[in-house]
Amino acid sequence: MEHFAPPAALIDESFRMVETHGNIGRFLRVPEGKPQFTLLSLVPKSIMGTLRAQVHRTIRTGNQSRGIPRKIEIEGRNVMLQTNVIPVERGPNERLYLVCFIESQVKNQATSIVVSPDNEEQIRDLERELSSTRENLQAVVEELETSNEELQALNEEL
Repeated sequence: MEHFAPPAALIDESFRMVETHGNIGRFLRVPEGKPQFTLLSLVPKSIMGTLRAQVHRTIRTGNQSRGIPRKIEIEGRNVMLQTNVIPVERGPNERLYLVCFIESQVKNQATSIVVSPDNEEQIRDLERELSSTRENLQAVVEELETSNEELQALNEEL
């Protein structure tokens, strides 16, 4: 089965893992602190936002979502990782989502880009803007996770 299917995790709408297949541990990291065993808390931060968006898109539309291959480091080497999310009907009222981790080698492409001095300042501005946007997005994600945890605690109390 390993040769025919990529490593994958079967999750529910709350990103809790129900079942795993293959060597999925290569793509997961257990963070320090209070353990959480949702898929989002275990994947590398570089793919967390895209994976969350993919799962939400699949939940909303009911269609498969194919991710764009992204370069990440796994076990000390760079690989291209693509995530695909596939809706799975498990019962009449139970819907799960299969998250597949498809790995490929990084292609070495020698690319030469000539940047004129006029464009260097614009590139720096865009890089600063991108960095700021990433920081803001990360803050929003952390606030949302905190809110979700608080809501879960309130629901458990009720």
